[in-house]
Order: sequence, then structure tokens, then C-alpha cells
Amino acid sequence: PIAIMEALFRGVPVVSCDIGGIPEMVIDGVTGRLMPVEDAAALAAAIRELLQNKTLLKSMGAEASRSMHAMCDRRKTLEALMETFGLVANTESVRIVRRS
Repeated sequence: PIAIMEALFRGVPVVSCDIGGIPEMVIDGVTGRLMPVEDAAALAAAIRELLQNKTLLKSMGAEASRSMHAMCDRRKTLEALMETFGLVANTESVRIVRRS
């Protein structure tokens, strides 16, 4: 969910449902709030909580930004890719398949 990633990068805590890949980005109580699917009352309460508690809003926002920047650090991503490709290149089971 690009909109969620953009919000977190900008330091905006996210209130969402705990479905799909969202819990991989939003840490409940740390970078936002995750509510059960189909629980509109819980979703509304979580939004209200953040809007009424500016200290919590700011702290979650700061952690959201820090977390996303760490998760998407280009150097770390490149290092992980290089390590993965290095492992694959050094594996005996690797075959090169030519397409004609």
C-alpha cells in the first residue's frame, strides 16, 4: 500500500486494519494503530485517540518516519541483494537457461 508507506515516510502515524502486508509496515502502538477487520468502532476510536493525544501523535509519527527510512535504506537493500545474488551465484544448482 503506497499511501501507507508515503504517510509513514512523512511521519504520519497510520490507522488501518490488520490485513495483508499492512502489519509489516505499521507496528501497532508504535508507528500507528492496527484494528481488526470490520470493526468500525475500533477504527474510529483509534483515530480519535491519535487526534486527541498530540504527544502520542508526534511520537508515533517520529517513529513511523524513522522506521520506514530504516526499512527502505538503499545501502541495506543493495547489500541484501548483493548477498542474495552472491549466494545464488555460488550454488551448484544454478543453471543458465538460454532462450532462443
